[in-house]
Amino acid sequence: MPPISGAKERMTEKPETPETPKTPETWCVAVPIMPVHAAPARDAEQVTQGLLGEPVQVVDKADADFVRLRLLTDGYEGYGRKAHIAPARNIPTHKVIVPATLLFPKPDLKSVP
Repeated sequence: MPPISGAKERMTEKPETPETPKTPETWCVAVPIMPVHAAPARDAEQVTQGLLGEPVQVVDKADADFVRLRLLTDGYEGYGRKAHIAPARNIPTHKVIVPATLLFPKPDLKSVP
């Protein structure tokens, strides 16, 4: 049976979607302690620090070495070195505050651990 005329073209067409606005890129701190400066220079005032794995948003590219960024945990903004951040792959959604817990055999709190 011959294919229906135009069926293949309709199947391969991408659905029309409204243009999405550009959002700042999400990255994470890739060094143990990243200084965040008030200006894009190493000798500028340090306003805060980013810790390893902390998510940041790249707001703007300042120059060849620095980017303007926002720390997502506390909202501080400043300039950090490009070499100190990496693409965010697995941004944590939970924070563990207890180093150990009980392991239950089934998803029921009344079961014996």
